[in-house]
Amino acid sequence: MKKKKILTSILALFLTFTLVGCSEKASIVMNEDGSIKTYTEEEIPEGLYVKKGDTYSPLLNTSPGEDVDSESNYQWFTEYDQLIPEMTENDKLILYSEGEVPEAFTFYKMTDFGYTVGIKFTQDEATKKLTFPSEANGYCPYSPVGDYILETTFSDGVSNVSIKEVNGKEFRETMLTTDGFMKGLTKDAMYKFWYYQGTVYKSVNIKADTHVFIEDYELSTGSYVELKDKTFEVNLPASIENGYWLIDGYGLFKYSGPETDLILDGNEEDLISGDEESAIEGNTEDISTDETGDTSNPETE
Repeated sequence: MKKKKILTSILALFLTFTLVGCSEKASIVMNEDGSIKTYTEEEIPEGLYVKKGDTYSPLLNTSPGEDVDSESNYQWFTEYDQLIPEMTENDKLILYSEGEVPEAFTFYKMTDFGYTVGIKFTQDEATKKLTFPSEANGYCPYSPVGDYILETTFSDGVSNVSIKEVNGKEFRETMLTTDGFMKGLTKDAMYKFWYYQGTVYKSVNIKADTHVFIEDYELSTGSYVELKDKTFEVNLPASIENGYWLIDGYGLFKYSGPETDLILDGNEEDLISGDEESAIEGNTEDISTDETGDTSNPETE
C-alpha cells in the first residue's frame, strides 16, 4: 500500500492531457501547472528534445495519434503556446532512440498565422455557399466548437447549411485563406455567426481560441554528432532561419539563433514605403468583436 501511494504521488507531479474531439485523440504532455515538462538525460523517453544545459524539453506534438501528421500543411491548437520549446545557438537538438536512427529529418518552416476560430470553413459543391464542415477533421480537435457544431447542426443528416453573416457583416470568401481559415481575428474574442439551417435562421457565438501555424517551405538534414553515450546531437540545416519549425514525426519548436536581418545605415533609402497599417487592413477583413455572451463555449440563439 505504501509503495502504491508513493507511485501515485510521483505520477501526480506530471499530467498528460488526452483530449477527444469527434473520435480523434491528441495527447499533450506537460507539468501539472501547465508549464513545459523537462527531463534529465536519465529520464527521457525516446524522441527529439531541445537540450538546455542539463535539461531536455520535448517538441510540442499536437497532432492526433502518436506522430505528427505529415500530410497536413498546418498545425493548430488552443492553449499550448507555452509548451513550444525555444532553441538558441547555445542549445542542442538531441535524438534518443534505442532502435532505428532516421536517415534524415524534414524541417518545415511554419508561418505564425495567429489566432482564429477552430474551423476550416468549406464551400458547398452544389450551391457554392460557404458553410461549416460536416466532418470532424474540419475542426481543431482542442476546441469545443467542432463537437458543438456537428451535434447541433449536422446530427440529423442536415446538409443545407449556409453561413450568411459574422458580427453583422456579410460572410465572404475574402475573409478566408485558401485553406479555409478565417483571417484578421482577435485572440479569445467572440464572433457571432448567422446561418441558415434549411429555412431556419440561427446564430452561434464562437470564440477565436485556436492558434494556427501554416507551412511555408522545408529543409532537411541527416547529419549527426555521435556522442558515444545515450544520445546523438542532430545538426540543424545550414540555412535554418529564426522562427517556428515543425520536424516531421516529432513536433514543433522555435529557433532563435543569431540575428541576420539587414541593418541599414543613415545613408540608405528606407526599404519600406507606404502606410503599414493601411496595407494590413487591405489584406484582412475588419471584423469587430462581439463583447456579449459566454466566452468559454459556443452559444446559439
